[in-house]
Amino acid sequence: MWPEAVFFDCDGVLVDSDAVIADVLTRKLGDALSGREDRIREIVDLAWGQHAVPLVADALGELGHAVSAAWLADLDAALDAATEARAAPVEGIAVAARAVPGRKAVVSNAPLAWIAAMVARTGLDDVFEDRLFSAEAVGSEKPDPAVYRHAVESLGVAAERGVAVEDSVAGVVAATRAGLHVIALARSCVPAQRMEQLRHAGASRVITAMSGLPSAIRSLASELSAEARPIGGLCATRIRRG
Repeated sequence: MWPEAVFFDCDGVLVDSDAVIADVLTRKLGDALSGREDRIREIVDLAWGQHAVPLVADALGELGHAVSAAWLADLDAALDAATEARAAPVEGIAVAARAVPGRKAVVSNAPLAWIAAMVARTGLDDVFEDRLFSAEAVGSEKPDPAVYRHAVESLGVAAERGVAVEDSVAGVVAATRAGLHVIALARSCVPAQRMEQLRHAGASRVITAMSGLPSAIRSLASELSAEARPIGGLCATRIRRG
């Protein structure tokens, strides 16, 4: 059976929190950077799929716009409140997660308590069970591959036998560096250039809706099977020259 395991990111893949975060950031940054909409879009895009507050602080500092610790704390609280109240399951996730083969796990930069709460919100507790992995456990966030390597080792699967489902460049980079195949989700709400960025980061497939995940995995499985099929006594992957 391939894949033996499918590793799902949390925010933006299980629940639609990234769009909520982008909305809050756009509003808050609009107050701080009035009239600089181009910079606001750049910062929101940079923060997509990441821990937003430190990235926002660094980006504003580079623009020469220092903000207070109180402003950052207010931003953090606003993000937490908005995502808690408004983050809904990504459309199609319940069907897709149950349809794909292999064991399923969640691998996220978010705290473990948040991951568990969002899994419960999707109604997929029985699918993921206790296979929830937070970057907090390894001390470094994506794009560092440590949390994916931890998840792969915990499940006892070979990385090449697994697939990660990600929606951010940092997540794709982390999963790829851990040796996993990656299917990226780039829904209509994300910036237009994101699809190419995800491919460039290493995604094997890019889908625009979660409903496309099962067919993307089947397609990838067929491709890998064809590459490994013996031809004239040699493995196809050995005779391909480019």
